[in-house]
Amino acid sequence: MNRQWALLWKFLLLSFLCFSLIACKIKNNTPSALLEADIVDGILPLKVSFSAQKSVDTDGNIVNYKFDFGDGVENVFTSSTSSMSSTATHTYLSAGEYNAKVTVTDNKGATATSQNLLIKVVRSGAGEIEFAAPSYSGNGCPERSIATALAPNNQAISILFNNFTASAGEGTATTTIAGTTGASTSISSESKKCILSIPITIPAGFSVAVFRFDYRGFANISNGAKGTLDVKYSFSTNVLRSFNHNFSRAPSNYSNNFTFTHDVSSVKALWSECNQKLKLQIESDLNVETNSNNDFTTIILDSIDGVNAVTYYLGIKPCGASSSDTSKIMAPIYLR
Repeated sequence: MNRQWALLWKFLLLSFLCFSLIACKIKNNTPSALLEADIVDGILPLKVSFSAQKSVDTDGNIVNYKFDFGDGVENVFTSSTSSMSSTATHTYLSAGEYNAKVTVTDNKGATATSQNLLIKVVRSGAGEIEFAAPSYSGNGCPERSIATALAPNNQAISILFNNFTASAGEGTATTTIAGTTGASTSISSESKKCILSIPITIPAGFSVAVFRFDYRGFANISNGAKGTLDVKYSFSTNVLRSFNHNFSRAPSNYSNNFTFTHDVSSVKALWSECNQKLKLQIESDLNVETNSNNDFTTIILDSIDGVNAVTYYLGIKPCGASSSDTSKIMAPIYLR
């Protein structure tokens, strides 16, 4: 009898040990899921590259990735197909805030879902930027010499110079300057300056830059006379950008309407700070100097056939986006 009990106890003990070993052997650790993105805010249409490559399974391997982009679209990648991938790309086509996440499944069927990754998408176009009436000063734009008009939604502004003119030569006041030979030569010259300060409101988390300047007007430059337009601009900071246009003529005369453009690449552009409220300050200088004959010379920034004298083209990008990544930059917005 005792022998039978001993055998029974041995059987139960072996059974328990065997069950315990099997249970330990089949135990499965839950994987961990982590979702990352190359950009989390931007302008429509916003293309985002997602990665779940940092998701891990300590006692096996992940065989399924289910990306939920938060806008009703899902991508599923599984090892049973040739499309297995731990990365996904998605383009958001509507403005809003979206909670993206990924769910991973390991080779033993355990699943884990990442924390939500918030993606913010805003509308494109000037609807996301608002302008206010500009202030101006300088002898090239005295009081009431600039016409400005805001669109009803404050999303566009028109600027027209009425008296931005620099003239020299016959019929104008003359200034004596030193000649190239050191002798005193009577040559007429004039400089006119206009400083525009344009208040701009941009979405939080975004930055703006001026991509292009269009200037229109009339110039009468005699043979040997000189004329320049010098422009400096900044966004509420001490950082400046500048360029100039030379109207000087030799050996022939020039008397006609003009239009010229100054383009700035996104990489070389002056991007504003990530402030919601800022000011675009543009300082324009017209300079003319007549020839030795004191022939009349003038440059006028004004309207040609009802078209505004100056157009500024602005671009906008998320603050975290590289200025060289043109896919993240929306342009242009017009300041006409």
